Amino acid sequence: MTATATPPAVHPQKPRSRTPGWAKFLLVLFVILAIAAAAVGGLWVGRSFGASEQREIQVIKSVELQEQVVLVRSAIADLKPKADIQDINGIAIPWTDRSVLLQYEFDTMVGINGEDVTIARTGDNAFRIAIPNFTLIGIDEPRYHVVNEANGVLSFLTPEIDTLKLTEEVLTDEVKSEHIEGLRPVLEVQAKDFYTNIITAIDPDVTLEFTFAE
Repeated sequence: MTATATPPAVHPQKPRSRTPGWAKFLLVLFVILAIAAAAVGGLWVGRSFGASEQREIQVIKSVELQEQVVLVRSAIADLKPKADIQDINGIAIPWTDRSVLLQYEFDTMVGINGEDVTIARTGDNAFRIAIPNFTLIGIDEPRYHVVNEANGVLSFLTPEIDTLKLTEEVLTDEVKSEHIEGLRPVLEVQAKDFYTNIITAIDPDVTLEFTFAE
């Protein structure tokens, strides 16, 4: 009896699934949009950092370009007495005395030398501004008047008091210092307001800290 060979079983192949055309189109579109978004985002970030750096430069330049800054105008008024007498070997000669009482008044301009102001970055969009010593920048409309004058019987022996020279002695370093110290609270407020207004006009969100020279 002859054995009959069994033919191998044939399995039908499954048809390969094809990606629909619309799905390919959406995939390509998604990739293009992702690339475009990344490019736009990078450009926006770059511009944002560039704008921030530009504002920082403008803030610093706005402070450094200032020269003399008048912060307060204030009047000084007082009396200046002056007396003199003739003497011989240190012994006063009676009735040779001369005396005047000078009344003076003038307007002062007190502020700072802007070139001495320094600014330093202390953090993100934050700066410290160091204000130098306040100084007398100038005077305006000086007014002098002799309110009293007395001369002894023999005063002709004593040289007349030079009222012009006396007016020059009025504004001593001590008078200047006392005047400026009396204005210090107002000067500090004015300095803060002055630089804050300049800088916030460039960047309203900036944070400022002020220090003052003693």
